[in-house]
Amino acid sequence: MKKILTLSAIALLTLNTNVANANWEKPTLVYGSGLSASQKEEVTDLLGTSESKVNQKVTTSKDVETYLNVSGTSNSNLYSSTLVTKTNKTGVDVNIKTPNNITKITEKQYANAAITAGAKNVTIDVASPIKVTGESALTGVYIALESNGEKLDKKRTLVAQQELETVNEIAVANQGKGTFNNESLDLAVTEVKEELAKHKGKATEETVRNIVNTSLKSNGISDVVTQEQIDKLVTFAKSYQETDAISSEEVAKQLNTFKDETKKYISENYGGLWEKTKTAVGDFFESIWKAISNIFS
Repeated sequence: MKKILTLSAIALLTLNTNVANANWEKPTLVYGSGLSASQKEEVTDLLGTSESKVNQKVTTSKDVETYLNVSGTSNSNLYSSTLVTKTNKTGVDVNIKTPNNITKITEKQYANAAITAGAKNVTIDVASPIKVTGESALTGVYIALESNGEKLDKKRTLVAQQELETVNEIAVANQGKGTFNNESLDLAVTEVKEELAKHKGKATEETVRNIVNTSLKSNGISDVVTQEQIDKLVTFAKSYQETDAISSEEVAKQLNTFKDETKKYISENYGGLWEKTKTAVGDFFESIWKAISNIFS
C-alpha cells in the first residue's frame, strides 16, 4: 500500500509538472524588432541555438507600452533579445550572453524583477549585437511567458519595471563606494520583499521604512545608500506590497532560491570583504592612538 501511494504521488507530481509545462514544447526566442536579418542570425548564434529549435516572437514598441507603460519607443531601437526556457528547477536563472553590450542591467537585477512580474522556473538568456541599456529585455520575457499560456498581471509587470529602474539607479550611483556591491543590494531588496509578505500587504509606511533600513544594514550597505535612495526603495516597496506577489507561495519559493544563490555568490566573490574593511578601519584608529601615545610618552 505504501509503495502504491508513493507511486501515485510521484505520478501526480509528474502530471502536474507536465500540465504546467504543456505549452512549452520548445524554448521561446523573442527578438528585438530593430534587428536586421543578419543581426537576428548573430543573436541566434550568440544565444547558442537555431531557429528550428525555438518558437520565435518579436518585441515591438506596442509590447513595451503594454508591459512597461513606456510610450514613444521606436521599433527600430529595440535590439535586446531573450531566450526563455522552461525548467523543472525552482527559481529564475539569467545569463547575459553579451555582457559588453548590455550596459545597464545585471543578471540578478533581471532575475529579481522577473520574479516580481510572475516568472517562475525559467532560464533567461539575454543578448544584443550592439550596445544597449538592456531595459527592454524583460518585455521579451513577458511575451515568451504569455505566448506559452502563463498569464501575467500588468500591475506586477509595472512594479517589476519600477524595481528594475530603482535598484539599477542606486547600484550605478554607488558603484565603487565603500563596501557596496550590486549583489548586496539585490539581497537587501529580496529580504524586503520577504519581510513585507509577513505583513500581508498591510505594513504602514513607517514599518516599510524600518524593513528597508534593516535590510540595508544587515547587508552592510546602509552607510553607503543615501536617504534619497532609501526613499525610492520605500516607494517601490509600498508599490510591491499592493500587488498579489505579496501573498504568492510561488513567489516566496522563487525568492528563497534567489536569496540562497545570491548569498552563495557574495560569499564566493566578496567573502571577508566586510570583515577586512572593519579590520582596516580598526587598524587605522589604532595607529592614530599609538602615535598620540608616543607623543605624550
